[in-house]
Amino acid sequence: MTGANEPLPLGLQLYTLNDQLAADFTGTLAKVAKIGFGSVELAGFHGRDASQIACALADAGLICRSAHIPAQSMGDGPSLDGDLDVLADAMHVIGVDTVVLPAFPIPPRLRVADMTMDAFRAIGTAMTQADWRATADFLNDKGQALASRSLRIGYHNHNFEFAPLGDGTAMDFLLASTDPATVSFEMDVGWVVAAGLAALDLLDTHPGRFIMVHIKDILSSTQPNVRLEQEPADLGDGAISLRPDRADTHKHDSRSLEERR
Repeated sequence: MTGANEPLPLGLQLYTLNDQLAADFTGTLAKVAKIGFGSVELAGFHGRDASQIACALADAGLICRSAHIPAQSMGDGPSLDGDLDVLADAMHVIGVDTVVLPAFPIPPRLRVADMTMDAFRAIGTAMTQADWRATADFLNDKGQALASRSLRIGYHNHNFEFAPLGDGTAMDFLLASTDPATVSFEMDVGWVVAAGLAALDLLDTHPGRFIMVHIKDILSSTQPNVRLEQEPADLGDGAISLRPDRADTHKHDSRSLEERR
């Protein structure tokens, strides 16, 4: 964590470079470091074990403090439904201290053999209150188990979480139903704004719960939705204010993230 006047650490989510990493893992990491990043967040092991990843990161001069680990095995690296001792050992070798659940655990009745974006969209929009309850229970259970292994768990949102649920949203439910001592959140700013909400308001309403953010930008033509739809833009060219010297053009976010910090 950083103090109020300290710069926020900046890293790169490696999901955006999956194709490049598959073609040249070590070379891609070297390029990431060369353009100025000092840290990365893992999203898959790319056929490597923890020791190989740790060596590649060290050779590139990068650190990795968080990793996206799926709820169910996807055939590439550990998962949260596997042996948690094995997972913890791998995370410690790499240097990770926060395991991030990249999306809700898929309910058994909704699982499919081929997880395309269309399939994920259909699953997300079919989530029920019982499914979100199961997600909260999963986070609490794994959070407690990982805490005993010197790790913490986080949850990464899309915009499904902002669908109405009871008197609020699914995200409201997850925040209220998980233990702040063991469960944190990683806010995806692009998906929050795509849902028609203000990322900064969410941070203000739940101080301390969001320990990391994914910074993205979207076009103002993105219609607010909870269906996994957005029109992406290059950082600084879209509707989300990311710099203190730029007036925000999105109707919901009137302050920049830097001003909020």
